[in-house]
Amino acid sequence: MRMKYCCFLIVLLAAASCEQRTAVDVMPEMRETDSIEVLFFDKPEDQRNFTYVSSTEKQHIELLLENFQHPVRDSNDCAKTGKIYCHKKGQIFNTIYFSVDSCKFMRFIVNGELYYTGITYKWGMALKDLKQLARKPE
Repeated sequence: MRMKYCCFLIVLLAAASCEQRTAVDVMPEMRETDSIEVLFFDKPEDQRNFTYVSSTEKQHIELLLENFQHPVRDSNDCAKTGKIYCHKKGQIFNTIYFSVDSCKFMRFIVNGELYYTGITYKWGMALKDLKQLARKPE
C-alpha cells in the first residue's frame, strides 16, 4: 500500500511540474498595469524611428492581460516590430517587445530571463487599431 502511495505521489508531482506557466504567472505585476505606451517601429529592429500612442483605456489593458494568460513558449529569431511600455502609478515597470508580422509574438524579461508568448487574435487587432492612432514624436 505504501508503495502505491509513493508511486501516485511521484506521478502527481511529475504531472504538476509539466503544467505550462502563463506569461502572467511569470510576471504577476502585469495585473497592476494602469496605462500603456505602444511604439511601432518604422522598420523592424530600427528603434530610432517610430510612431507611438498612449492608452489608459481599460479595454486595451484588459486585452493585453488576456493575452498574458497564454503559456510562455520557446524563443524565436523574428524581428521586433514594436514595444510596449507598461506603467503603474505613472512609472514604467515593464517593457514588452512584439512582432505583429508573420511571427506574432511578445517577449519580456523577468529577473534576467527572457520569456516569449504569442499574440491572440483580439490583441493583434487591438494593436492594429492602436497603430492607426499612433503619431511621430514631436
